[in-house]
Amino acid sequence: MSTRSNFLLSFGIFTVSVYFAFGCNQTCFEGIKRQRIEMLKMNILDSLHMKSPPDISGAEIPEHIKRLAREMSEVETDEATESVILMGTDPSKGLDQSMLVTQFTNLDKYSSRKIVRAALGVYLKIGAEFEIPVEVNIEVKERLMDGSFGDTLLERTIYLAKSTMLRLRINGDVMQSSFNKDDFYGLTVIAKYDGENLAVHPQSFHNNKDTSMFLVLDTIVGGHRSKRSYGLCRTAEEKQKGCCLQDMLVDFKELGFDFVLAPRRYNAYICRGECKPIDHHLEKMEHSRLSIIQEMRRNGLLQSCCHPTLYDPVRLIYMNEERQIIITDVQGMIARSCSCS
Repeated sequence: MSTRSNFLLSFGIFTVSVYFAFGCNQTCFEGIKRQRIEMLKMNILDSLHMKSPPDISGAEIPEHIKRLAREMSEVETDEATESVILMGTDPSKGLDQSMLVTQFTNLDKYSSRKIVRAALGVYLKIGAEFEIPVEVNIEVKERLMDGSFGDTLLERTIYLAKSTMLRLRINGDVMQSSFNKDDFYGLTVIAKYDGENLAVHPQSFHNNKDTSMFLVLDTIVGGHRSKRSYGLCRTAEEKQKGCCLQDMLVDFKELGFDFVLAPRRYNAYICRGECKPIDHHLEKMEHSRLSIIQEMRRNGLLQSCCHPTLYDPVRLIYMNEERQIIITDVQGMIARSCSCS
């Protein structure tokens, strides 16, 4: 988590402490929730290196890309990875239809990271359905700057009866090796049947938003993910008196964060409850937060308060300004446990 994000969390605890110093009724509690939501918004923008939410109005996302993104967001891994879906483009911008090759926007930004998995989405187009599936041999090849072919990244045989979108898995190390070549230009897919290449490229007549080639990269960003258990308030009495987690639903559309594609909403949780002054809880706090609270206590401004002590990330699928779809974990988004201090 960035230094600024850490500051936001510390500031949030300070703000909650001020509220609870004088007791907190329902109206006060709603104010705390609004403050928490503003902190979450700032944390998202800071974590994604954005100054403001990107404008994605008018962006058309193919249905198969939406489905893919949803599937990817549901996969749990031990590694903390960021996934990005890069849409294929024509390097000649329509000026040269003779060479079939696909480039991927802003590839340099991701090729410098450790690639653990890669998958190439390619649409195979046939004129009419076959009654009996036919054998099609597929090759994914490097296309070099001089127009020649480089290494073959993948060979695969499939049986095809109708037009379909394939997702071809490519070894992460193999993909990274290609990206690191100085003369790497793009990728070409050869899927020949009866003398015709069935693979749709940006130069192909049949290319459109539903048949566009795309590349999925899973890159390591450090850390580990894990499922957590939450110390939720179990009874109505606990909600009134005990320091514990309560539900706090966040709707990204209501926040004006339309660039977040999924989840549309999630439970961020919030701490609430009655606390008695128990000084030993302070021993577990960071020095920067501890010093603020102790100073307020010395001045008689602060009583013991209920606040989050641990946070979990939330996995976001979002579209950036370059209209790329990215899947990443944003830290500090879900309160996991509460404590009195």
